[in-house]
Amino acid sequence: MAKYRVSFARIGREFNVAPLVTEASDRTELELNIGDYVNSSRTAQRNREVIGGGLDANGLGGYLLSEAGENYGTFTVVEL
Repeated sequence: MAKYRVSFARIGREFNVAPLVTEASDRTELELNIGDYVNSSRTAQRNREVIGGGLDANGLGGYLLSEAGENYGTFTVVEL
């Protein structure tokens, strides 16, 4: 199991989520951990919407999108 640090950046709307340190055994588990963490944020809860997204092809980051397709921001992933 590898350990990762995920940092989030805002784009457009107010989106402020503290960095996440998590462990995952594979890409799918890492994406699920990021999704669970982001959706527990005040931004997601205040707007009552699920924020999704996923890792890019190289697994070093990705985008966060609302259910309506609005861009909430980006994130980067670093293996610790």
